[in-house]
Amino acid sequence: MQTDTEQIARMYREGIQREAGVEANLTQSSSGKFKVSVRTASQRQQVMAAFGHEKGELALRLNRANLAGDCCMAALLRGAFLACGTLTDPEKDYHLEFVVPYRYISRDLAKLLHEWNLAPKQLERKGSHVVYCKDSERIEEILTLMGAQNAALELMGIKMYKDMRNNINRKINFETANISRTANAAAEQVYAIETILEHAGLESLPSVPLSFGKDGSRSVVLCGQHVLGEELTSRQVNDHVSTIAAIPEVRALLVERQREYNRREPVVMEGRDIGTVVFPDTPFKYFVTASEEVRAARRAAEGLTDSIAERDRKDSSRATAPLAQAPDALLVDTSDMTIDQVVRFITDNIQQKLSSR
Repeated sequence: MQTDTEQIARMYREGIQREAGVEANLTQSSSGKFKVSVRTASQRQQVMAAFGHEKGELALRLNRANLAGDCCMAALLRGAFLACGTLTDPEKDYHLEFVVPYRYISRDLAKLLHEWNLAPKQLERKGSHVVYCKDSERIEEILTLMGAQNAALELMGIKMYKDMRNNINRKINFETANISRTANAAAEQVYAIETILEHAGLESLPSVPLSFGKDGSRSVVLCGQHVLGEELTSRQVNDHVSTIAAIPEVRALLVERQREYNRREPVVMEGRDIGTVVFPDTPFKYFVTASEEVRAARRAAEGLTDSIAERDRKDSSRATAPLAQAPDALLVDTSDMTIDQVVRFITDNIQQKLSSR
């Protein structure tokens, strides 16, 4: 294995020793490249066998037996990116690619990314096989899946700034005051993301003053003493909520705060992982849904313009706490039901369960 980065070469050598029990050599060429190698054919075969490959295989393929869980997929992508991946400066272009020397491995990698709904594309370049993605949201998802949350947040901040700048340039006839307010709002969001990345990091999340409380009989979300209302349904939040929610540290914080709220008092809570992750042991679980068209119409009536299908795709495919119906949850299709009918159906079911205890 050759690389321009000494740290990657050392990680690779240590990985070979840890996984295959083989002592590898680390050398540096006159051109500055670092090379990791093993001495003998038997050591080479020992390394290959550690990853499920046999001597005399006609073509190298990705061994699915190595991908037992979501964490294995993330580890594979991290290793592939370190070995043959590049990410273009998002200030210039949105482009993430893996340059693979073997045709079948490139196809296997592309197939894996397709299974995660990451829509990769393929091409051949100077004898190599390139698996790439140019969609900024898909790149954010790949970075998040790999565990590079800070890079995903940085990309998101740059995209927000560029989108807002382009929007302003297209609408140069706006009032100067409106342009200023729009630019200031975008700048505040970008600054907030940059501040987290540079000064606090994800480890600062537990100190966020986020909690839940009551306003009369209604549950509310609080940041400090401020009740969050319209902020939670703003377009900026809806555009990025699925990417942010996929970060494991964010999910862990929210789960703990939600459970802490329930320890204080009984609560009726809705969300995309409430029955599967937050309160998996509750006997009262309802998977409330409707057709895609009905849900889109309902959100439009509330002034929300995000794609509900795209949010479902992202939330269903994320590695941490994905959107899924719990096996013991009752499916409630509300496509042809009013709010009162839905409430009556669920309360009747709860009363039936309580009376049968």
